Amino acid sequence: MRKIFIIHKIKKLFLNEKLILVIIILNAIILFLQESGFNGNIITILDICCSTIFIIEMGVKLAEFGFKGYWSSGWN
Repeated sequence: MRKIFIIHKIKKLFLNEKLILVIIILNAIILFLQESGFNGNIITILDICCSTIFIIEMGVKLAEFGFKGYWSSGWN
């Protein structure tokens, strides 16, 4: 029962478009900093975290909407 609750919370988190939009903006700032020559461990770690979040989001949405449903949205 607890496992189902956790899976539901994860799905709810990654189907939240506002959260994903904030991550996209954060990732854009990180890319800007990297291209401006500001390279550091924190920037690299944040970049990896954003990429990981995007991959998890893709997996959750593929499981929720299916392949065709996932690719029919312009946001994906």
